[in-house]
Amino acid sequence: MLSPRDFGNVNQKLASNNARVLNALNSLPGWLEPLVAAADRRDWQEVTRQSQQLADLARSLHCDALANPANELAAVAEARNSEHEIKRSLLRVIGAAGQARKMTFLASKS
Repeated sequence: MLSPRDFGNVNQKLASNNARVLNALNSLPGWLEPLVAAADRRDWQEVTRQSQQLADLARSLHCDALANPANELAAVAEARNSEHEIKRSLLRVIGAAGQARKMTFLASKS
């Protein structure tokens, strides 16, 4: 059986993890700006690299709703598919990041 002290330790770890997740999600604009800039320059190698890093971050946060579109963008940019397709994938990533931040904002208000 867990003691009150054990519950306190578990609660502290959960709060720390929640703060880490909130900080990471709040930093998403800082991740997206260079990604968009690389796409504007048509630097598909950089788009691939940055979207893979974003996917890794999202996976570490257990946020598949962002990790999956970021992985898709990395694959499309790496394959050098049409510019139109790459930019559509980038828009999906931006939308997913916005949704993740919105959900975090709403959760923090409850």
